[in-house]
Amino acid sequence: MALRTKIHGNDRLLILARAAYQLLKKQDESSYVLNLLGESTVWDGVECDGYCLMEELKSQLIDEHEIDPDFTEEAEG
Repeated sequence: MALRTKIHGNDRLLILARAAYQLLKKQDESSYVLNLLGESTVWDGVECDGYCLMEELKSQLIDEHEIDPDFTEEAEG
């Protein structure tokens, strides 16, 4: 099965989720601990750092989905 490279429509949360994945993957592939807030990733054809990504995600969660981004889920058990 071939995976899509384009996100159909304008699902902003999926666009930002892919950028977050790419940022985390950059850390996974590095032999050093990276400052992810200072590392760059690209979405919408623009290079932005992890801090910018965090703010974009926060805005999407609050404004579009009414989700508290600072809520921390507790592990069961």
